Amino acid sequence: MPMPQITITTLLPVIFALTLILPLSACTGSADLPDTAPAPAATAGLTTPDSEANNQATIQQVDINLMESFPVQVNVRIAGSLPNSCVVLNGFNTVQTNHEFVISAATTYQTGGNCAEQLQPFDQMVSLPVVGLPAGTYTVTVEGANSVSNSFALAVDNVAPQAPQVEPDSAAISGIVWEDTCRVLADGAIEGACVSDGQGGYRADGIFDNAEARIPDIEVTLSAGPCSNAGSVLSATATDAAGTYLFGRLQPGEYCVAVDAESAGNAGRLLPGGWTYPGVNVSSTTVTLAENGYQAADFGWNRGPAVAPDSGGSAVSCRDEALFVADVTIPDGTVLAAGEAFEKTWRLQNTGSCTWGPDYSLVFAGGDSMSGPERLPLTQVVKPGETLDVSVQLVAPAAAGVYRSDWQLRSGDGYRFGSGGESPFYAQIEVE
Repeated sequence: MPMPQITITTLLPVIFALTLILPLSACTGSADLPDTAPAPAATAGLTTPDSEANNQATIQQVDINLMESFPVQVNVRIAGSLPNSCVVLNGFNTVQTNHEFVISAATTYQTGGNCAEQLQPFDQMVSLPVVGLPAGTYTVTVEGANSVSNSFALAVDNVAPQAPQVEPDSAAISGIVWEDTCRVLADGAIEGACVSDGQGGYRADGIFDNAEARIPDIEVTLSAGPCSNAGSVLSATATDAAGTYLFGRLQPGEYCVAVDAESAGNAGRLLPGGWTYPGVNVSSTTVTLAENGYQAADFGWNRGPAVAPDSGGSAVSCRDEALFVADVTIPDGTVLAAGEAFEKTWRLQNTGSCTWGPDYSLVFAGGDSMSGPERLPLTQVVKPGETLDVSVQLVAPAAAGVYRSDWQLRSGDGYRFGSGGESPFYAQIEVE
């Protein structure tokens, strides 16, 4: 059978019909197809930053620490959290109005990346400008996404004593000897500025205020060199009617200022009792004088005992205790060259119930100081159970031999403690 011939004229109606049907089919099927490529699935626990996110800090705790000094220094410990990893804490802005401090958390939101949706904790210390403030109670409010307040009191005007007039072309050391009061009354009430002694009792706080009496006629001695290796006594003087002494016309260098409570001239005026400043049972302090400089060296004395644990006073809030864990650097017996500088680091664990902060210090406790500082404040907060690597810069002595330098920790209220009680941790070296 012959095939029928199909001409272009015959196909035109068919082609025209298809051109109408195909576009209609495409439009009616578009409801089942996406107009654009699907968005990528979000990663679990992450969000994309945007400019409207809450970028403030949540304040959880505000603690106030009064440092052992005069004028008093006040540090505020602020603990809290940030909402996610894109919020950055840039610091705190402090504004004082009369008897109120307002500390505002300054945060920024970093855009352009993913943010972990989990709280970011922070723990910061802020110093308050309190020198020169009058006595009274002050409120501290820390503001962020919320606000938390606390307060502190200045017992006396927080004004630094004026340095004595020093003769031209000379340096001087001056200070006071004062009675640091803390005692228990017959009804068990505590009178004076008492703090925990870390052993279940109480003692005077080691901070001078104008309400406390100064002690006249106390002999004070001056020796050349640091107290750990002081030479013979260069000079001796006595406190005047205002409890003040002065060593003038001094050359630059290191000196040891000391008060011997058991000396013939001092025993009748001081004993019984004990030193509370420059440290608990510490009767001397090393002073470094610059050319034409002036340094203060004060001594606080408590006619103890203060308050016994069973005297009816309130319970001790926490206990200071440490444990030596390891020598991180310079193990005992390390051989060093004469005059060689080195860094000694110990690892300690806080085995007490008090939290260590910037008001705690590493302090020299005996032996050879190896040119180390008398006191070195801690730079971080260490909670009970946590460990701390604490370091000090030392220098090997010039002569050959075996040397040991003893160190302890000191709390903000002056209580000294070492490993397992009062035992010092130490650096022991051999000098060739």
